[in-house]
Amino acid sequence: MMIRAFQKEITLPFEWRLQHYEVVDSRGKVVAPVLDLLYDDAAKAVRYVMIEVGGAVGISGKRILMPPDLFTRAGSGQLLCEASTELIGDAPPIENAEHPTPEEEKAIFDYFEKEPYWETKELKKKKEAEKDAQAKRTADGKQQDEKPHDEPTKD
Repeated sequence: MMIRAFQKEITLPFEWRLQHYEVVDSRGKVVAPVLDLLYDDAAKAVRYVMIEVGGAVGISGKRILMPPDLFTRAGSGQLLCEASTELIGDAPPIENAEHPTPEEEKAIFDYFEKEPYWETKELKKKKEAEKDAQAKRTADGKQQDEKPHDEPTKD
C-alpha cells in the first residue's frame, strides 16, 4: 500500500526530501510544486512524484503522478523533469491520486515511456530471453525457407 510521504512525515533519504520543491520542465519552465510523494512503505521506495497542474486560487487542478526516474535535483529547490510542460499536462488522469489502480499505474509508465517498478530484474531477464528465443526461431525459419529444395527425380 502506498502512502503520502509528506503527510505521514516519513523519514526519507536525502535525495527524496523534496518538500517545497518546484518541478521544472525540460525547457527550464516551472511547471508546479511537488505536492507529495507516494511511498511504498513495504518496499521502502518512492513510487511517484505527485504534482498538481492547472488549478487556480480555491480551485483544485489536475493531480498527476509521475515516475520518480523522470527527475533529477537541479538545486535551489528545483526538481528537473525530462518531460515538457505539454507532456506533463496531458498525462493520464487518475481517479484517486493517492490510490492508483493497476490499470492507471500501467498507463502512467506507458505514457512516460518508463520501466514500471513492478518489473523485477528476473522478469525483465525472462522477457529478454523470450524475445531472443523468438528472434532465433524466426531467423531459423527464414534460413530453412532459403535452403534449396531437392528437385523431383525423373524415372
